[in-house]
Amino acid sequence: MDGMERVKEAVTQYHHGLQNSEYFRSLFHNLVGFETIIRAFKGCQPMTANLNKRGLNPRGEVPFSFIFEGLPGSGKTMTARALGKIYYFMGLLPTTEVMDCSVTDMIGTHTGQTGPKVRNLLEEALGKVLFTDEAYRLGFTTYDYPREAVGELVNCMTKERYMHKFVIVLAGYKRSMDQLISTNGGLRSRFTEMAFPRLRPKDCLRLLQAKLLEKKINILRPKTVHVQQRVLVLFKKLGKTTAWANARDVGAIAKEVTLQLFMNPLPAGQPMEISLEEIARVLNRFYRNRRTKEEEEEAGHSSES
Repeated sequence: MDGMERVKEAVTQYHHGLQNSEYFRSLFHNLVGFETIIRAFKGCQPMTANLNKRGLNPRGEVPFSFIFEGLPGSGKTMTARALGKIYYFMGLLPTTEVMDCSVTDMIGTHTGQTGPKVRNLLEEALGKVLFTDEAYRLGFTTYDYPREAVGELVNCMTKERYMHKFVIVLAGYKRSMDQLISTNGGLRSRFTEMAFPRLRPKDCLRLLQAKLLEKKINILRPKTVHVQQRVLVLFKKLGKTTAWANARDVGAIAKEVTLQLFMNPLPAGQPMEISLEEIARVLNRFYRNRRTKEEEEEAGHSSES
């Protein structure tokens, strides 16, 4: 099947896929608290369909380049993975493939090597989603090669060969990505910035519940509202720790809760259930361990200075 046939097939599947809200939401089923992100991409659905119906090319109206800003575990990578399916089903890419690359893949080791490396990478990315995590390393201004890579990347995106022929996502922490953007004005004008928020305490609890349900573990209804408030307060305190990794840490907590449950005998046929009180105890241990590590690191830095 050639490229044009794949695009035609994708347009057909678009009408059966992305117009189905449940299918679209399923692409983000492991993300909680991402209504704004989902709405942003879902808004492309009717626009693309209407432009196609009128024989107009939607490529100039739909963004193909993104900067994802957020903390670790905030859903940047998972959203980039979903973009492959979203753009395929909208008929804008011939494949759902997502291609990972590092900043090292773009940067040469000697003069004259960086430009060709960037172009070769973009050639390989044609028709795909190109995802670069920790892209803020391209903003290191003390070296020439990262700046050269950014300049080549921006320049290539204006050429017919590459424009709207692949989706590119540069991801990293907000402050560092802002620094990267400041190094080249073309980045801000050619990339759509998307902020991935820190999970709110209630979203952390919802995500924990969802992850436990995947293992067929139910959280019992609390006897008092105070227990739930205690859990939310613990999630809030965890969210303020420097190493908090949002969904990634919620996943780690879910594993600890599961371990806690299976440490006790479970009679055959008995439903797998755990109380919020037990979850609060797990969260409290998780928080104490996290704070202990932070205090040890702070003490180490103090002794070094």
